[in-house]
Amino acid sequence: MMKNFKNICQTLIGLVLLGIIFIAQGCSYSPFEAFLISKESKKLTVLNYDDNKERLDVEGSPFDIGEGAEDIIYDPRHRRVYVANSHENSVSVFKMKLISESTFQRRYVLQELEKISTGEEPVAVEVDTKNNLVLVLHSDGTLMRFNGKDLTLNGEKNILRDLNFTPEAADLTYDARHDLIYVLDKGIDAMLVFDGATLESLNFVKTPSAPCSLLYDYVNDWVYVTTRGDELAQEPPGLSVYRAGPHCFPVRDPISFELPYRCPMVAYDDVHNLLYVSRGTTRVYDAESFELIDEMQTSLPYSLATGRIDRTGSTLLYLGQPGSVRVYEIRGGANHVYLDQITLPGPADHAAAVGPGCPEIISMEPQEGKVGEKVTILGLNFGDQQGISLVQFGGAPVTAEDVISWSDTNVQVKVPEMARSGEVRVIIGNSSTVLPDDQSVGEFEVIPGSIIHVSAREGSNGDDGSEARPYKTLTYALSKARPSDVLYVHWGRYNRDLGERFPLQVPDGIRVEGYGAGHFQIIYSSPGDYAVELGEGSSVYNMSVFVEEDSSNGGTTAIGIFSRKTSYIEETVVAGFRTGVSLDGGINGEISPSIKNSHISACETGIKVRGNNTNTEIVDNHLFENTVAIDMLGNANRVISNDITDNVEMGVKVQGKTALISSNIISRTQNPDPHSLGTGIWGGAITHTIIHGNQIYNNEEGVFTSVQPGYHHFIRGNRVENNSRAGLRVAGDGFCVLEQNEIRENQESGVYLMIANSRFQKNSISYNLDGITVYSMTKLETLLVDNMLYGNTRFGLGIHGNPPNIEEGVSVRVGESDGLGNTISNNGKGIYVSRAWAYVYNNTLLENEWGVVASEQGFVNMGSGDRPGLNTIRNSTHVGLSNSSNRTIRAAGNTWNPSVQEADDEGHYPPGVVEGPVQPQDGNNYSIGSQYGKIEF
Repeated sequence: MMKNFKNICQTLIGLVLLGIIFIAQGCSYSPFEAFLISKESKKLTVLNYDDNKERLDVEGSPFDIGEGAEDIIYDPRHRRVYVANSHENSVSVFKMKLISESTFQRRYVLQELEKISTGEEPVAVEVDTKNNLVLVLHSDGTLMRFNGKDLTLNGEKNILRDLNFTPEAADLTYDARHDLIYVLDKGIDAMLVFDGATLESLNFVKTPSAPCSLLYDYVNDWVYVTTRGDELAQEPPGLSVYRAGPHCFPVRDPISFELPYRCPMVAYDDVHNLLYVSRGTTRVYDAESFELIDEMQTSLPYSLATGRIDRTGSTLLYLGQPGSVRVYEIRGGANHVYLDQITLPGPADHAAAVGPGCPEIISMEPQEGKVGEKVTILGLNFGDQQGISLVQFGGAPVTAEDVISWSDTNVQVKVPEMARSGEVRVIIGNSSTVLPDDQSVGEFEVIPGSIIHVSAREGSNGDDGSEARPYKTLTYALSKARPSDVLYVHWGRYNRDLGERFPLQVPDGIRVEGYGAGHFQIIYSSPGDYAVELGEGSSVYNMSVFVEEDSSNGGTTAIGIFSRKTSYIEETVVAGFRTGVSLDGGINGEISPSIKNSHISACETGIKVRGNNTNTEIVDNHLFENTVAIDMLGNANRVISNDITDNVEMGVKVQGKTALISSNIISRTQNPDPHSLGTGIWGGAITHTIIHGNQIYNNEEGVFTSVQPGYHHFIRGNRVENNSRAGLRVAGDGFCVLEQNEIRENQESGVYLMIANSRFQKNSISYNLDGITVYSMTKLETLLVDNMLYGNTRFGLGIHGNPPNIEEGVSVRVGESDGLGNTISNNGKGIYVSRAWAYVYNNTLLENEWGVVASEQGFVNMGSGDRPGLNTIRNSTHVGLSNSSNRTIRAAGNTWNPSVQEADDEGHYPPGVVEGPVQPQDGNNYSIGSQYGKIEF
């Protein structure tokens, strides 16, 4: 007893001493209130106010910063300021330094530490308080992470490149409560959501035009996105509001603003729950109802920030303007008291204010325990009341019922039901505790509540469930289980004859695990709509679920495993059901279930995902001999590294809001009925779909996807080969990007395109009947750059239209006049154009049977006098250019076979017009099939 008392006293004394240290040197105290940067003057201005709201001088302010200052952030843990300098590819780092101390006063200065070298054009900088990292985002989508303590490089990754080959990153923000990073890509008008620890892509959210700034509101759990708008499309600037978290969906219609078309800035006051948006003037909204409370008539604000004096006193609003900053005291609602206007050396482009202090864990007792047991956490900056603050055990939050007491230095909680072993975090505002260097404090091991053994062969429901005296049935064992219990199920057949009753309901927080060698088998028979139902946080491992062999029991109409909650399935076999695994979050539910390393076969649908906000992780599974392997609706589903083979109609049926299909093998989807689909990946009309890095082969059709207006499809880095029909068939009026795919040996078209807007880039398309077929009866615009089309039997690129008015029909740009072209070689016809328009620039067409063919009102522009084509068309076995239409083909500024049909010895033609007919002949540069046809060199 005395020893425990001594330990407690030592901890308390240490806590007091550490508190003094942190106040003097650590994250709990900042001598300054706000920081403003000016790109034009290359200066950082520091603001400091005393408790009476009187402005104090700051020694050295304004400070020099780098070229092109693009963003600024304050780091409360290390009391540093970071400025991203886009023009010199660096981050300026400043730190508060105590230079003198007396009984009544401490004096600080802001000292420049160093400049961190970064990648090209850093556009945003952020602090990840949970993982103790500094995040630097670059315009090309590269995210660099630096250690928060010593600023060494922790790693870098282009997090946008998988979705957009040419990203235009605009901003990022960090969310400590969910450990997420939100990033804006204005190149595709989207917000991307990433796991903060792994940088795994979790969600893709379409935004209005030109998203430009982000802010996370931890009180209401919103993410704010401001958009610059599109003046040509008459889409005004605006503010969009999204629910934070991995599901991340709009919570209201966007708020539109009037001119000017510039990026509105946004700031949030957590004390009064107010949202500030600059749009020429500054609008003030209630951040819960979004009622417009006030419009502050100020000159054009460049930046906004809110913060508190010493983080305990009055809340101040900083409005950066051209050459000055205006400061107001926020008193709630429309009550803003003007305090000050400070002249600056240039426009206040960006501002950062000091927010709530970072919490610190000093000790935790005990560091292991069962669900429901008390844990005492001693530390600093927890706040006098809990409010919206969180405690998490391995990412699982403590509920309000499990909080025993809360003070600024002492928090007592019970281990929550869904707790998992790992780090314990206290999250205050958007700041999280981190593990101290080289210490284990904060790590907690959750001890299972009970181990329950079940054995069909040796157990009895009259025994106690121990390993020596196991229960006989799962039904009985599950009735005895409590959250965090583990059921070890011995090998055997668990069926109705044994005494099982279906569905077997696995309660919240229970883990059911096969014990010893081999899976235990659940043999379903009716009645019961499903064999197994999983509760919140429950999991199954090393289990098999089958249907009773007697089909008269109606088992084929049932579901193998069903869940309405976030649950986990691993190393499990499911076979013979109408639906193998059904995950349904319903209309309002938000669930994130997971299926890994499992085998699902012989079902009408292998995995079915439903619900408005269901994020499902389907990873490393084998799905075979189902009618449809995966059929998914939901918010954002991830299908990664699965083997999806020998299914009948579809491998993956894509629906819902966002779908990521990556690194899968999808093969032999073949229906003997030729009118059925037999498609590897199908659907996606009203879904943002990312199909990346898959092997898609030996299906009837590799991919059939339809893109509706307002939706994007990204098909990148796939290998698509030996499919009986098209490799990729894309339709609709949305936007599709096809990049870095290898598409070969498909029996019809490698790519069959019927879509309004698309971009082909860096694809290799070879040995198909047709490489690319473009067909539409309406206006269609497509760009092909840097592709290789070779060895295709009929057409390398076939462009076909059938519009009522040819002038408004299909338009394809094959290469760019001032950029890259394509390599098109060894095809039957390199480029074939019928009742459509083709603009052909900077391409290399070699050793095709026919180089370029214009037929049936096909119009080809291969260059004019003021804009040469710069194509090379050589060694065609028959003809380089064939005009079989009645139109004039423009073909100036190209390189042909030299000394053929009046070409000079370098293969060039002087300006002029050649009229038809000119009969085709092997090896000729051109032919004209009609007396009305012409070629203009």
